[in-house]
Amino acid sequence: MVRARWSIVGLATVVGLATVLTLAVACGGGTASAPAKSEPAKPAAPAGPAQPAQPAQPAQPAQPAQQPAAAPAAKPSDAAAKPAAEAPAAAKPASGVQERISFGSTNATSSVYAFWVALGKVINNNVPEVNVTIVETGATVENLKKIGKGELHGGLVQQDVGYVAYKGLNTWKDEPVKNLRLSFVYHNQPCPLVVRDDMGVKTLQDLNGKEVNAGMRGSATEANTKAVLDALNIKPKYYVGGLEDALAATKDKRIVGFAKCFASAKVPDVSAQDLATGAPIRILGVTPEQEKQVKEKYDYIPFSQVEANVYKGDWNATPIRSITALVSLAVTEKLSADVVYKITKAANEDNKPGGAGILGQSLAGVKDNDFVKLTMELGQIPLHPGAAKYYEELGQKIPDAIKPPQQ
Repeated sequence: MVRARWSIVGLATVVGLATVLTLAVACGGGTASAPAKSEPAKPAAPAGPAQPAQPAQPAQPAQPAQQPAAAPAAKPSDAAAKPAAEAPAAAKPASGVQERISFGSTNATSSVYAFWVALGKVINNNVPEVNVTIVETGATVENLKKIGKGELHGGLVQQDVGYVAYKGLNTWKDEPVKNLRLSFVYHNQPCPLVVRDDMGVKTLQDLNGKEVNAGMRGSATEANTKAVLDALNIKPKYYVGGLEDALAATKDKRIVGFAKCFASAKVPDVSAQDLATGAPIRILGVTPEQEKQVKEKYDYIPFSQVEANVYKGDWNATPIRSITALVSLAVTEKLSADVVYKITKAANEDNKPGGAGILGQSLAGVKDNDFVKLTMELGQIPLHPGAAKYYEELGQKIPDAIKPPQQ
């Protein structure tokens, strides 16, 4: 019994000593390199137990934390198992493999929004250096403000409004958008006034004293419609609201009509057709004399026309002149010339004869539009150097009005 008791005590003592030694080694394992330097004369034997302690070191999984794109914290074991594979992934965004950019478009309920979704697809399919996200916005004015603040890399911009913003005129005098550059003009959309033909309005002058919607609240159409009527000394009452509100108010005879940019000059507009299902309609245009009068005061406002016989009615027996939206992709000057060159080329080649036609299928009136011709003839803001390079390669002479500032 005594011998057995001593054996047990002895065994306990040995185990206790071993435990103390193990704890001592383990505690030293957290700073394994320090003991090796401070006690070089120690036998190598204790260094053996220090080897299994290495996986427990917190320093190993902590390495990815210094590289934000490395393995997520939820799987530290994976990070520890493949530190060499994860580290290069963290460094790749800094190498510029794929730049993430965002383009502002318009309201998702607009037919124009589909064009911008299609443009995003064309760019992502053909320009591997970037990944573009199309952002729903309030269209031109909001896009310009966000491009100016660096919140968007580009987006839908009507050329006339872009011109005013770039020059710092009118409401933009305190916050000009000097970083604005043109990639391409893709469409020319007439923006006339659509009115009920049973409320005594046959010409623009008949709008005096009548209530009318000048365009979607805060839109370029609203601003330009008001500018035109102001230049012609026509003073209606303005109904402020969105397109759906204006259409409903016109149907109910609360207002006489509304201004809207049509998707095409050759195809009936959806909203105009909607109104026509329950009421006679008329589209109001300007005379040549009125157009000249407007240009004398607002030379940057462009005009185009709704083609003849698009709508039923003798009032469309001839083309109808109206203000127009020269819609474009405008970008910040901070995008590289190489990226903008490739974006401009991808869009132009998609829509030209023989191209994939993704853009033309997305919006009525865009198919087979000559983006190069539209840009050279109707552009109003300076080209981005990357876009200018593309057009010069095609043999185009860049008009002075849209030459990049550097040239």
